[in-house]
Amino acid sequence: MLPSERLHSYIGFSVRSRKIIMGADSLLRYRKKVFAVLMSDSINRTACGEVSRYCEKNGIPLVRCDDELLSACLHVENCKCIALLDSNLAGAALKELSVLNEVPNE
Repeated sequence: MLPSERLHSYIGFSVRSRKIIMGADSLLRYRKKVFAVLMSDSINRTACGEVSRYCEKNGIPLVRCDDELLSACLHVENCKCIALLDSNLAGAALKELSVLNEVPNE
């Protein structure tokens, strides 16, 4: 199985188990634990700043990716930000993103 197919599977599992938040405004209103945030490169500056500050304040890994990746994984057009609420699925998705070279090595 290719890494991109695995990432699609992990995000699909999150959607089916309702362990995902779609949209920057929904993320900022959510008050429980978030394990990872994937944000599109084409998100507007205001939302980008708000989500970045939220992730930095709460110690949440933030990954910037392209629109095609999010659209392909979610089968939803024009979704700019998602948050994964399951620790195991978030860890697996972050690992696959690092394999896809979406996460820069620090």
